[in-house]
Amino acid sequence: MKLKFSWNKNKRKNDYSTHKKFDVNEFIFEEEIKNRMEKLLKSYRDEFEPEILEGNYTSDLGMLFSTFPLIEELKHYYNNDLCISVATSVAAARDTDFNLRTHAYYAENALFRICNAWEYLFVILNHFFQTDLIVGNDMRNLIIEAKCHNINFVETGNGYKTVIKRLPEKKIKEIEPTLKKEHKLLKISTKKKSNSFVKAMKKKYSSNTNIKALLELYFCEEVKEIIDLRNEFVHRRSLGAKFTVAPIDPLPTQGVSIQQEGWYCFKDLDIKLEKNLSAIKEAIRLMVNIIFSNEVPNHKSNEGKTFFAYKVKCNDCSKDLLINDCTVDVFKEIKESIICPYCKSNKTKIKEKLEVHDRYYYSNLQEYNEFLFEYFKINKEGNSEN
Repeated sequence: MKLKFSWNKNKRKNDYSTHKKFDVNEFIFEEEIKNRMEKLLKSYRDEFEPEILEGNYTSDLGMLFSTFPLIEELKHYYNNDLCISVATSVAAARDTDFNLRTHAYYAENALFRICNAWEYLFVILNHFFQTDLIVGNDMRNLIIEAKCHNINFVETGNGYKTVIKRLPEKKIKEIEPTLKKEHKLLKISTKKKSNSFVKAMKKKYSSNTNIKALLELYFCEEVKEIIDLRNEFVHRRSLGAKFTVAPIDPLPTQGVSIQQEGWYCFKDLDIKLEKNLSAIKEAIRLMVNIIFSNEVPNHKSNEGKTFFAYKVKCNDCSKDLLINDCTVDVFKEIKESIICPYCKSNKTKIKEKLEVHDRYYYSNLQEYNEFLFEYFKINKEGNSEN
């Protein structure tokens, strides 16, 4: 049996006879539907290029290199797995005769991948913002298990060897509850009180415009409706089911419900899918901009405080540096030039001062001071040899 197309929606046939073995052609569409999908994909897909704002921003190459592979993975998941599943479901809904089983099959695929994309996005944000939330029970259990051991370094003839010994079971029972509280799982939910990422962000950081905008996308009603629907067909009943466990009127109880047209109405599902695709697309764009601009809010303890750094230009290697104001002020006071950490030249020029967030400030303060310590140590040893 070949899939029949009905371009006039007023004449579309609705087929609710799902309790049978379907021909493979009910699920594998012909060229016409593929052409419709290709048109949809052109409007769905995105390059997700970072929109770096004009002006100054603080880069964190270490964190950027760490998160970039995860961003690339999510970008290609969106453009392939997610966009194709949504395009298939939307094209099938709009351009083919309705068949409950077939449409449920493709709709579940699209809904499932929309929710997956949100999960993957929050894993990346969790890593970038260093909330200390753990992204899986496997890693959490390994960390807790490791802390149930003592690690000692025992001297041997050629050096030291590591001796790992498990703590007594009585001691483990005492410390396990504390370890489980310390090492919490990353759990996202459209219910803010159940969302461990939101709670961790509120506890650790002050507010931020782009992060707030991203979270508002996730907590909007359109996204919530789709996530609730996904949870229902994953945990309770398939989207194309006619026989389901449901509330039974007039008693407040549950029983087997029989609905020949299925329990879920597919009307406007294509529009809902596209709205959700737009929401996750915009959320990924915001995430990319946040990470590439290193847009980290001040920690809660520093809310309301300001931190500054100077732009410094190295005239030898042409590198643009951003050095914390504390270090620059010391160099100014002793009338010395800033030393470039890349080429070790002191032919540098201090330029304008700009505001930075506290994570960059303290990170730069530590890293640049460690560089200076090594620099002066090497130079001192070189001079003493001469």
